[in-house]
Amino acid sequence: MPRAAVHAVVVLGVHCTLLAPIPAAGADAGDRPGPTIYVHPVDAPVIDPFREPPSIYGAGNRGLEYGTEPGDEVRAAADGEVVFAGEVAAALHVTIRHSDGRRSSYSFLAEVGVRVGQRVEAGHVVGRAGGPVHVSVREGDTYVDPAQLFGVEEISVVLVPENLPDSPLWRAAHEAVHLAALTRLEGGGWGLLGDLAQGAWDLGGTALSTAADLVPLVLDVASILGPLILAGVASPVVALVVFEIVIPVLRGEHPPFLQLARELNPITRVSRIYRQTADWWERRSNCTPEGVVPDPPSERRIAVLVAGLDSTSQSASIGELPTEDLGYAPGDVVGFSYDGGRTPGALDGGIDQVSPDLRDIPVRPYDSEASTTDLLRRGSHLADLLVDVATASPGTTVDLFAHSQGGLVARLALADLAARPGGAQVIAQLGLVATMGSPHQGADLATIAMLAASTGEGAVLLGVADQLLDLPVDPRRTTNLEDTAVGSDLIEQLDEDGLPDGPRYLSVAGRGDLAVPTERTRLDGAEHVVLPIDGISAHGSVPGHSATAREMALALADMPPTCESFLDFIIDLGVSEAVHTGTVVIAETVARATTYSVVPQRVGEVLVP
Repeated sequence: MPRAAVHAVVVLGVHCTLLAPIPAAGADAGDRPGPTIYVHPVDAPVIDPFREPPSIYGAGNRGLEYGTEPGDEVRAAADGEVVFAGEVAAALHVTIRHSDGRRSSYSFLAEVGVRVGQRVEAGHVVGRAGGPVHVSVREGDTYVDPAQLFGVEEISVVLVPENLPDSPLWRAAHEAVHLAALTRLEGGGWGLLGDLAQGAWDLGGTALSTAADLVPLVLDVASILGPLILAGVASPVVALVVFEIVIPVLRGEHPPFLQLARELNPITRVSRIYRQTADWWERRSNCTPEGVVPDPPSERRIAVLVAGLDSTSQSASIGELPTEDLGYAPGDVVGFSYDGGRTPGALDGGIDQVSPDLRDIPVRPYDSEASTTDLLRRGSHLADLLVDVATASPGTTVDLFAHSQGGLVARLALADLAARPGGAQVIAQLGLVATMGSPHQGADLATIAMLAASTGEGAVLLGVADQLLDLPVDPRRTTNLEDTAVGSDLIEQLDEDGLPDGPRYLSVAGRGDLAVPTERTRLDGAEHVVLPIDGISAHGSVPGHSATAREMALALADMPPTCESFLDFIIDLGVSEAVHTGTVVIAETVARATTYSVVPQRVGEVLVP
């Protein structure tokens, strides 16, 4: 038998392996989740239906409001696990995560009858109403109409097993790509394409009654094998361009790979360097000489500190900001709690010191889970805290200092306040809004994590790093990574909204910051200052660095940033550009190395768990 024919036979065997159902290791049909059934949580009419807001910050009703009476039972809408049960903004709430990934929330309760971690079934009493009860349902960070779910069965279909290393599907996929390419090179024709087309034709003739029924099957199979085929018969780069740039663009999506290509474009790089040089030239005529020492504020000011990703109320880099040297009294430094309200201390692990007029603000410690999930909700919490501070101390200037991810939380809070009745008065009370190492243009490390998580081996590696090294890099746990990635919908929305008028905005960056390069910290409407902070720990060192303290002191004294010599500017430009380019190259390398080395986890729009 000719060698090419032998290869074709082997390929056909591999195709059978790919198309045959392969059970996940250690699982059987009995382990699969059943349908998710939703029921009305109360026996009362809906008095205010779901009204989708025009934007993520706009007015609307993000759920259903029921005309319940005080004391009425409130029940779980579906089976699930309680992930929150407690007080937020002086009201009691319960949130349940269901097996389909959705989260339902029950708000404005008079009594909570469940605890976090408890498993509940549909109809289980989770609390009692304090009046009209509000029920919302979220898919990720998007609110959906709960009324569309009640009485509807949703069955989750897993199209392929999880792409774990050394699984049968893993080995079969690799073998299929290699054999298909070899068969074609040796004159055996299209091999994989021909077999796939014949198999689809035969299956359509025996199992499907119409040609229209064949379309979904072909699309599902093509979404699994398409990248493999193109990577095998052409190259991984071609597969990358077609499946991750061309097709998403035709769908109207914003592929991350296209953003990476833009960053590496020589024209973009020259334009970036020109803008930085022009900014430095303009600052030369409006800067403060290095020897000038600014006076601390003479009037009372309150400082609100916002920590970054994976922080806790006991451990946060923003707590190293020398607030006392900047002129703040110890009792006038308020730490923001990602769970709402203020932290027990000033995010430095110290004891609670608070001025008398601020003591009634709710105190809530928070753990790393709160600072790694639900970014939009945290922005709303910060807006609530700013309202509480402004109300407790009317007429006192409030300054906002945020580190890393906290800068995005601060911008979300400002957007929230700008849309609230009376929010403009709170914004008018703000003096300085300063961010340090904040990814206003997105974080390349978050982009890398999201790209790696799109494949089986990448997800495994991120899970290992998350569990063993305690790094917040697994998007399944650190859901904020999607929002902080370069070109995310959240960042684009914030850029579109802009900054409200009133406060003075300052963005500080460390030139050697590997986590958030200086170019990513630029924010339209804010002064941008690059400081000589280098080293592997530069990102966490920014809040406590002496150079940062000086720039904050100058801003509080209403003085321009420190003058920078041409030599210092050249050094800053070279280091920051090298770091920026390096992180972009790493992101592209990770994308090329992982995206088509195995069967992608995403099948159509279903992410295999």
